[in-house]
Amino acid sequence: MTTVGDHSRPRLSLEHERELLGLALAAAMLAFPAPWKYKLAGIGLGTAAVQAVNVVRVISLFYLGQWDMKVFEFAHLYLWQALIMLDVLVVWLLWVRFLAGRSLLPSFKT
Repeated sequence: MTTVGDHSRPRLSLEHERELLGLALAAAMLAFPAPWKYKLAGIGLGTAAVQAVNVVRVISLFYLGQWDMKVFEFAHLYLWQALIMLDVLVVWLLWVRFLAGRSLLPSFKT
C-alpha cells in the first residue's frame, strides 16, 4: 500500500489490486478460432494495451483523490470500471478485425 498526501489535507491511500481483465481478454482470444501465432501476439499486445489504460486510470484516480474524494469515488467505482471493460472489448474487436482483414477467420457454412 502506498500512502500519498501532505500534512495539510487528509491522506489518500492507494492500493493496487490485480485486475483480471487481462485474463478475460486472453480467454476470449484463446477461445476464438484463429492461428496460434495470432492468438499469442494478440494476447501480448492486448494485455499491454489494457495495462497502459490501467496506468492512466491509476494516475487519474490519484489526482482526482487529491482534488475531490466524491469525484474520486465515482470515477473509481463506476467510470473507470466501465472504461476498462470497454477497453478490453475494443481491443478484442480490433484483433478480430485485424484477423478478418487478413482472411484468417474461419468460414462457417450454413
